[in-house]
Amino acid sequence: MKYPDFMDYYLAIAIGLENHEVVDVYGFGGEFLNEDRPLKIKTSRKEDVINDISEDGIHVEIFGLDVNFNRISETVKFEESRVVHTKSNFYRVNSACVTNGINIGDISIDKFLVIPSMIGNAMNSNYTLPNNMEGYITTLYNPNDEDMGLILRNGQSIKKVLSFRGFYEFKVPYKVKPATDIVLRSDNLLDGSMQIILLENS
Repeated sequence: MKYPDFMDYYLAIAIGLENHEVVDVYGFGGEFLNEDRPLKIKTSRKEDVINDISEDGIHVEIFGLDVNFNRISETVKFEESRVVHTKSNFYRVNSACVTNGINIGDISIDKFLVIPSMIGNAMNSNYTLPNNMEGYITTLYNPNDEDMGLILRNGQSIKKVLSFRGFYEFKVPYKVKPATDIVLRSDNLLDGSMQIILLENS
């Protein structure tokens, strides 16, 4: 089911709009992975390999997209080394989290994401829509005293939607087509957040 342009989105959710999910994105803007390849996962502390909380090492699940913008995920384990690689190729990386134990060190997902020590979730203000999902951006938040831009990238097309500070709520959720990179970007790579409703593109 698609979201009708004339319908109040929150009303549609309240009456049971199907095949949707809410994504809360928070963190710092970084670079996008633009090649189809395995990922290098590294922890800064040897305690994440074998520790008292997790005898078989920390487990990290990575969520992203393949070269066709299909959703993929993989769990890696720090069993013998502070560096592991995914078996799958990733083309985009949206998020990552610790699924077993508590990470003592910072865990880097290539150069694209970092899971800070003791936090358990990656900090990332970029998000790429899968090829079968439309996105509806509902809110933005920039806690800094510097403008932040909302930027969309699809193929060779790049569009700056707006600049904002503080909390910004769209009166009508901003529609984004599938396989689009959504970026919150500032000159000094400050932290920001956004909420996106994903709706299956049927």
